Amino acid sequence: MSRVVDTPRQVRGPPLLWPCLAITHTFDKWARHWPLVHRFTGHPWVGDTWRAIVTPAPESHIPAGGNCGPITTYLTIEQSY
Repeated sequence: MSRVVDTPRQVRGPPLLWPCLAITHTFDKWARHWPLVHRFTGHPWVGDTWRAIVTPAPESHIPAGGNCGPITTYLTIEQSY
């Protein structure tokens, strides 16, 4: 004989779980970048365009007539934690 146990709180979680997750997600995704909020949270925002020079290693298998470098590249970084 099998027994069915109804545990709605374990299945759905505590009543405040989903609103707290929604608020946390909203803050992490958008709100912390808003100027007024960002002033109080203190999270650093590193964002800039960087120039890099790539030089292939001597053991690279570059085809004849290929670019043996140095190769100038540009990349954009947007980072926060």
